[in-house]
Amino acid sequence: MPKQYCHDFMFERDFPENVKTIFFNGKTYSKEKFNSEKAKYLKRKSAKQLKVVY
Repeated sequence: MPKQYCHDFMFERDFPENVKTIFFNGKTYSKEKFNSEKAKYLKRKSAKQLKVVY
């Protein structure tokens, strides 16, 4: 089974220009799918950070 990488570094940057899709951890992401997944990831990450603070 291939190693699964964390999404932290994937969502730190924007989708590359002049690229149609990205293949990561066995999944293909279009620009729209990438942006929606990034928004979900950042929302979960901020919720976890707020939970830790309180």
